[in-house]
Amino acid sequence: DVATGSGGVSIEGDLAALRRLRVDTGSGSVRLRSTAMPSIEIVIDTGSGDVDVDAPGALVKKLASGAWTVRLQDGAGSGVIDTGSGSVDIIIAE
Repeated sequence: DVATGSGGVSIEGDLAALRRLRVDTGSGSVRLRSTAMPSIEIVIDTGSGDVDVDAPGALVKKLASGAWTVRLQDGAGSGVIDTGSGSVDIIIAE
């Protein structure tokens, strides 16, 4: 779990084993970059930021609430990314 009142969060590395993710920024962007594809479903609420996903085979949906869901592989794990005013970038570079 990572929380910042005002500041960005960058998580990088081999995240293949990632099954739980909680990131909350009051006003900061979130960047998730992995060299391997995790199996996780992430709910993203950006308030006023963009969501950009560059991951082969990712299933990305915008919900009626304005939030997004991103499913990687079979979505075995679960995650939440919440930014009050910041963008979210998810990059999988296998």
